[in-house]
Amino acid sequence: MPLTKIMEIKKEDFKNETIHLLSYYSKYYCEQYIACEELFENQKGHLALFNLLALFENIMKSTLNDFEDTFYNLNLRLKEKNLINELELKFLNDKKVGIRKIRNILAHANLSKYDLDIIGNEITFPFTENETCLILYQHISTIISGIILKILEPSMIVNYEINTNSQIEKLKFNFITRTPEELMKFKGIEINAEWEKLDEATKYRLVENSSDVNVLTEIFKGLKQ
Repeated sequence: MPLTKIMEIKKEDFKNETIHLLSYYSKYYCEQYIACEELFENQKGHLALFNLLALFENIMKSTLNDFEDTFYNLNLRLKEKNLINELELKFLNDKKVGIRKIRNILAHANLSKYDLDIIGNEITFPFTENETCLILYQHISTIISGIILKILEPSMIVNYEINTNSQIEKLKFNFITRTPEELMKFKGIEINAEWEKLDEATKYRLVENSSDVNVLTEIFKGLKQ
């Protein structure tokens, strides 16, 4: 019986090949994947990122035939089956900067608490900003596409050569947890006695809704000239 020819898939072709393979594996998943890409192209950062991570988890559950286990355990099982390597497992499961952390922030946390810190940048990027999710999508979506190809490979009887390691190694970011008081200070807003009576969720919400006093001051200076 002849050996299946190994297809080397370059990183720039990961997404096109993912669409191709998903169209055979599941038309629904394929449509959802294309929708994620369209959301990104239309600058819908939060929706693109959230939907991509949800889709990725569902594809994992489908290939493992288990829709009950946790995201963390599913990734461990992928590694046990040699469908992903150690670096990919860390990319997915790292509790500080992995996909699991991003997923948990988007699904279970107060977004106002978190900033994306890209190493080497002087500024950080709030998770509540659409642009932040666009940055994350741009950095991780190709890697996730490569991993999707790897985990679909056995069920689709194809033989791919896929290397995501170099892209993962280039990722240099952290997530910073901000207090409401920090955010108030950044916006130049003074804290009064009434502030201390508020619950945490309300504090974050009010800070998010508040204008940046520093920006307003610069605007007013310009009007006076």
